[in-house]
Amino acid sequence: MKYDVFISYSSQDQKVVEEFCSYFEAHNIRCFVAYRDIPRGVVWARAIVEAIEQSQMMVVIFSENFNNSEQVDREIELASEDKKPILTVRISDDPLKGVKRYYLKNINWIDAFPEPVAAFDSVVQNISKLIDINIQQPISSASVTILNDIDGVKISRPINISSLLTVTELFDNGLYSFNTRDYNSAVQFYYIAALKGDADAQCNLGYSFMNGLGVAKDYSRAMKWYLKAAEQGQTMAQGNLGNAYEHGIGVEQNYTKAAEWYRKAAEQDNMMAQYKLGRCYQEGLGVAQDYSQAFIWYLKSAEQSFAISQYHVAYYYEQGLGVEQNYEQAVKWYHKSAEQGDAYAQCNLGVCYYNGFGVDKDVSQAIYWYRQSAEQGVAIAQYHLGTCLHSGIGIEQDFVEGCMWLLKSAEQGCASAQYALGFCYVTGRGVEQDYTKAAEWHSKAAKQGHPESQYYLGCYYWNGLGVEQDISLAQYWYSAAAKQGHKGAVEAIKRIEAKAKGN
Repeated sequence: MKYDVFISYSSQDQKVVEEFCSYFEAHNIRCFVAYRDIPRGVVWARAIVEAIEQSQMMVVIFSENFNNSEQVDREIELASEDKKPILTVRISDDPLKGVKRYYLKNINWIDAFPEPVAAFDSVVQNISKLIDINIQQPISSASVTILNDIDGVKISRPINISSLLTVTELFDNGLYSFNTRDYNSAVQFYYIAALKGDADAQCNLGYSFMNGLGVAKDYSRAMKWYLKAAEQGQTMAQGNLGNAYEHGIGVEQNYTKAAEWYRKAAEQDNMMAQYKLGRCYQEGLGVAQDYSQAFIWYLKSAEQSFAISQYHVAYYYEQGLGVEQNYEQAVKWYHKSAEQGDAYAQCNLGVCYYNGFGVDKDVSQAIYWYRQSAEQGVAIAQYHLGTCLHSGIGIEQDFVEGCMWLLKSAEQGCASAQYALGFCYVTGRGVEQDYTKAAEWHSKAAKQGHPESQYYLGCYYWNGLGVEQDISLAQYWYSAAAKQGHKGAVEAIKRIEAKAKGN
């Protein structure tokens, strides 16, 4: 059968049930427990019936809560009809009531109150007798205390770590517990497997310490276990060590060591490490800056479908960084990345379609990709989408929606969007005309060095539109724009100088 034991319980006793279930399974007793084993979307009643049919026996975790549950009555009835052995474990000293009294009064029972943990061994022994299975003995409590004191792993209940439980079984139990968010159990299984030298368990234990999952957050212990795993060639641990050295987490920041560990993982085809090693070469972190090497490692990662690396490969092709410029290859890799949801690749792909770079010009496709990126919050994509909507290029003109996207972009600090939004307030298209707000947005863009905004801000101060008239500030912003070659600003400066000479 699929299960040795079907555990019947009240949902209000789930914590105690978790303790029993974990102990049973540590002794290789296969359990069905509803809170864990019924997937979402499955009809509850059908799953219960099938699980009882597929179990050798039932263990009832009896309490006052259980007494008051009608759901469990049907479970007991089904087990009795199928002539399944039923073992009642009483975690409270309450009398049986109703249907429970009828079915459970004269069958096997064990008192497990006031401390259920004290009855764990007795329950397991009785299960073994009722369904004739072999069990294993748990580790002594003295050994548990030593493990707690040394390595920071809190083993709160006896678990089976005898030699009869293989390293693979320990790791798989740890992984299952982790995936079901039972982090306390996960680190216990990982810990024993790690002591036995399992590199994957060592890495996962390091991750648990790094993130405080089932143990107190402890960066130094995380580094200890990452290092043990990394020295065995475990690529995720090598990458995590690289990340720790790059950012100074649990160790002194050291870009050279970061690059070394990234390289070890990258050479084993770890796509994340390949990307990070590429970034080290791009930025000169721990290695000499080298765009050609950056491109090589980005490409290795991109060929494994890592979206952010695909974006970088595309960008390098577009800009001719470390590789000969090739717009067709840029579009190819932008597409791969964009289709995986990379927002910046989506934006840049939109730019390629809009301008016909490496692909036939297609404004509708450009707008499609701008929108995909804009909806993920990329400011420059929001700006491009807003201007297309506002101007009606490739899409039905919509001043209001256009201004909405320009505002989103402007609020993120995009100077081009701030300028465009300011101009909307000048013209009153999509928003109510308001020179004060126009001046505010153009001021934001001007301070970022946007020459058109600097010119308009000069005009506002010269004419007192939306701001108090201030000739000196007008001259200041005209001059700033003129230094960047803005023709209107250059002419404004000439007029001011001519007027001054005339006076």
